[in-house]
Amino acid sequence: MKYLEMDRRRPKLIENLLEEWDKTLREFEKVMTVEDLPYIYGERTNIGFLAAAATKMGIIVLEEYALQKRKGRLLKPGRADLWLYSNKNSIDISIEAKLKTLSWKSRKLPELINPILQDAVKEVDKVRPSENSRYSLGIVFVRPYHANLDEFEPDVFWNQLGDRSSFKADFCAFHLCDYEVWSQQENHEGCPGIGIVGKFLK
Repeated sequence: MKYLEMDRRRPKLIENLLEEWDKTLREFEKVMTVEDLPYIYGERTNIGFLAAAATKMGIIVLEEYALQKRKGRLLKPGRADLWLYSNKNSIDISIEAKLKTLSWKSRKLPELINPILQDAVKEVDKVRPSENSRYSLGIVFVRPYHANLDEFEPDVFWNQLGDRSSFKADFCAFHLCDYEVWSQQENHEGCPGIGIVGKFLK
């Protein structure tokens, strides 16, 4: 995967998952060609593609599952976005996700994404159990739009999105769609790909 910046102290499983996520999106694009792009949809669909990538790696997944969430000192019924379990790695991860759509020309990515990333981390804190072996992760899918066919330079966009320190994030990744595919999308507002910014609760 060309666009990936990772805190190497974090589980290798996440890096592998991001690589597989990139491949999974590319497989979809090859089949659908100019008919559709998977990441132009909402948060739920994008979580689904991350879960599909995890399944291909042999990871157990559970999406949109019911559980008790902490609200102050009380426990209340709620739902969580995604749970991953790898028996091979003895790792289980709770994930809460958000989606942010922004102009590919924006030069304020940290200002726009940071509050949403913090919200995702706060949300996953409500579902975090006390077991020391469990990881909790907040992520933001970052979807650029209105990319100009003649001007869009993915490396320029990545220079902002891939600056992990500006988000205080543990990883940043960007899936870039093949130019021949996204450039022919008439109804998808010039969407050249989808990014992920993620931060572990602990």
